[in-house]
Amino acid sequence: MSKNAVIIEREIEIYCMAIILHVNSTTVTVSLDDNSLKEFPISSCCGFIPTVGTTVKVTINGNTAIIQRIISEDEAIKPQTYTKNSPLSRTPHRVNKIAYILLAIFLGGFGIHKFYAGRVLGGVIYLLLCWTFISGILAVIDIIIALIKPSDPDGCIIV
Repeated sequence: MSKNAVIIEREIEIYCMAIILHVNSTTVTVSLDDNSLKEFPISSCCGFIPTVGTTVKVTINGNTAIIQRIISEDEAIKPQTYTKNSPLSRTPHRVNKIAYILLAIFLGGFGIHKFYAGRVLGGVIYLLLCWTFISGILAVIDIIIALIKPSDPDGCIIV
């Protein structure tokens, strides 16, 4: 037995630059591309809360309408480029010059000034070497370097 399939073609209307003119609790009034006004149920809005003035794309398929928000270039989600600040990264950090120098003077042998500057790996190395006094010598060098560096108007230096 063969079944005869009946294909009913429905006319699909798509309006790409429609604008929402009025919104109430149950309906949305939209000005379509051809300057006609149509009212749709608020449930036709897919993935956004309709507001007056929003540019939308309206797709009408028989009795069903889908309203989708058109995102402008200014609103478009641009991919974020994240740089992971790993302990090995050499990205410059801006720190308060006086705080950095005081930490290096009083706790430099333990590498606290390195932790303050965001140099976690350097701080851990200073902490591991603190019993050898090598980290104390390195802290004195860090103090001299910090004293020589000019600070910005906020009193910060780049380390």
